[in-house]
Parts: sequence; structure tokens; C-alpha cells
Amino acid sequence: MFTSKGALVEKIQIQLSHLVVYVASRNAISFTDASKESEDFFCGFLNLLLGTKLVNANLFEENTATIDLSDV
Repeated sequence: MFTSKGALVEKIQIQLSHLVVYVASRNAISFTDASKESEDFFCGFLNLLLGTKLVNANLFEENTATIDLSDV
């Protein structure tokens, strides 16, 4: 079954929105597991989407004071 580009983009937007709400609600009660997992997800997602070479900065220094993705 083929899906139109617009429908696919909308599906991605909806799922990413759900992820944002889920991570924010977990962080609000001090459960940061979803936050840590999403760093790796977004790193791979952005690399695929934008052709970048981002890495999770926490690999070099835990809980960096800046954005947790670095371009290598």
C-alpha cells in the first residue's frame, strides 16, 4: 500500500508530538529515562533526515551543560 507524502509527513508529525508530550510528562515527575532514550533517537533521526553526523554528547561528558547532540 502506498501512502502520499503529505500523509506520511503528518503521521511523523503526530508521532513526534506524542513523543514530546510523553518525554515532558515523564520529566515533570523526575523520570528522565525517556529523555535519555530520545537523545539517541533524535540523533539518528536527524542524521538520517539532514545527512549530518551528530553524536550524543553524553558519550563524552555525562549531563553536558549544552545541547546533548554534537556534530563531529
